Amino acid sequence: LWATQASDGSGELFHFGGELQLAFTFANDMFVFNVALLRWSKVVVESDSPLERASGATWQVGRQLFVFGGQSRLGILADMWRFDLDTRRWSEV
Repeated sequence: LWATQASDGSGELFHFGGELQLAFTFANDMFVFNVALLRWSKVVVESDSPLERASGATWQVGRQLFVFGGQSRLGILADMWRFDLDTRRWSEV
């Protein structure tokens, strides 16, 4: 599974997208790992999500996570998206 991950500094690790190598299937789900509880949960997103992808670059600025590029069923991507951790909404940048 090739995916993008970023930490928000509060003990949570966010995981977006990925590729199942044997199935050549891409995902655009987001999960969060709570380090204190050692538990994964699916993030309920309140908007449309970016295209399914793997191997994108992910980073955080304040309470915003950013995803740039990656690879999808359409080939190499060069788009950038922002995820607001408070509103749980994606927007294209």
